[in-house]
Amino acid sequence: MGDISSLKDELIPYLVRKQYSKRLPEGYKDENQDEDAIEELDADFLHKSGFKDSIKCFAFVYGEDGFCSRATSFNNWKELNFEVARGAVSAIGAWDPVQSQEGQSKNIGSDCVVGKSLRAGDKSSVKRSIVGEHCEIGNGAKVVNSIVMKHVTIEEGVQVSNCVICDNVTIGANSVLKDSVVGHGCRVEKRTELNKETVEKGDT
Repeated sequence: MGDISSLKDELIPYLVRKQYSKRLPEGYKDENQDEDAIEELDADFLHKSGFKDSIKCFAFVYGEDGFCSRATSFNNWKELNFEVARGAVSAIGAWDPVQSQEGQSKNIGSDCVVGKSLRAGDKSSVKRSIVGEHCEIGNGAKVVNSIVMKHVTIEEGVQVSNCVICDNVTIGANSVLKDSVVGHGCRVEKRTELNKETVEKGDT
């Protein structure tokens, strides 16, 4: 079996084919089988029994303090980010409150979650968004309904709406980004307009 890149298109059809391709080892039972019997059916046993190219399936079982949920859309994923940042995962805890320079006029909504050491410029605005640690938002910049990861610089006059901005990104002054994703380490030049685009390093 080669590398699997798609569960739906490759792994599941492969498993369906394999279940009919060879007879199970003699003595195999699937009814009322106890744990000791299951442990005996390890890879070595299957190999000796002639059941080649076997597939092992594993499951991760988390403890009582674990956090697990399903994200099937951008909005689901965004809400999960809010839950984690607000302290739904006890091991992480809620993020710190916003910090800014004294005397600045900023508008950060109560529906936002921000990481430590955020510097928000004069007349900047953040609404319905998550902003990671050590970010800087310039004067007059606006961030709405977006996820901004760590060490991001959003220069003055930038408008970001319904976007995902990955870590170590710089967005040049007076740019307008809507419904877009900016990948790790990218620099978006000033006065750039992005609409429903994905930007990777080297694109701008």
